[in-house]
Amino acid sequence: MSSVVRVELQVEIEDFAGYTPEAYVEGLERNLSAAIGDGVLTGATPEIELESYRLSVSHCGPMEA
Repeated sequence: MSSVVRVELQVEIEDFAGYTPEAYVEGLERNLSAAIGDGVLTGATPEIELESYRLSVSHCGPMEA
């Protein structure tokens, strides 16, 4: 039996290196996709299979001080 599990993750980055928000979005999306492909969500447990997933990374604007 399958079910849908929705998980949201919010990341706040304090930028000391001068990167653009787009650079962070691209990097996070690339690295999260690779991690999911490497079994990070399932812990490489054979009993748990990830049949499909949807990943969306976007810039939400500046943090409020």
